[in-house]
Amino acid sequence: SHQEIDDLLNAAAEESLLASALITLLYYGGYRVGSVLNADIRDLGWEQGDRTIKLTLKRGKERRFVIDEPAAVALEAYQSKRGTLGPDEPLFVKVRGGRLDESTAWRLVRKVAKDAGIKAWEQMNNHTLRHAHITHARDLGAEVADISDGVGHSDIRTTLRYDRARNRRDRRPAKLLVERRRQYLAAQSVDSQEDEA
Repeated sequence: SHQEIDDLLNAAAEESLLASALITLLYYGGYRVGSVLNADIRDLGWEQGDRTIKLTLKRGKERRFVIDEPAAVALEAYQSKRGTLGPDEPLFVKVRGGRLDESTAWRLVRKVAKDAGIKAWEQMNNHTLRHAHITHARDLGAEVADISDGVGHSDIRTTLRYDRARNRRDRRPAKLLVERRRQYLAAQSVDSQEDEA
């Protein structure tokens, strides 16, 4: 649910810079975890003022994606903590060094989900955040074609499998997710200010 994602993003920010960067990038981008974990520092770039990442998709196809603001900010904080990085270094590394692998990444995601109070934390898998990205973007009115392009599906029918008979229309799925999160954080800020008064 949207609330569970808000709880997960909040818990990730409290857990660590690594958790925050990984979870925000996977959710807002809707990327396959394997593509993200195989990326190196050299795969980051800039395009028209936006932070970008070049990922290797299924069948070895490479594609550059825009990293939306919350994920870009979290990723920058994580990379800054790591210090000066060479172009061949992994984008994400384990606490004790070496490229972060899928099983370690999902142990981290599940830990954060458990800490966030998500009831189904044990069922989270390497597709959960991608699925959440697609279904939440549809909930918020994004066009199936835009979502399909945004997550790198070569065939729109793949994206349609996620569509639970939704017929809402709009554009730029990640922007809708970012805006919904901003609204949530603004509401939380108002609530906490009222509590203090």
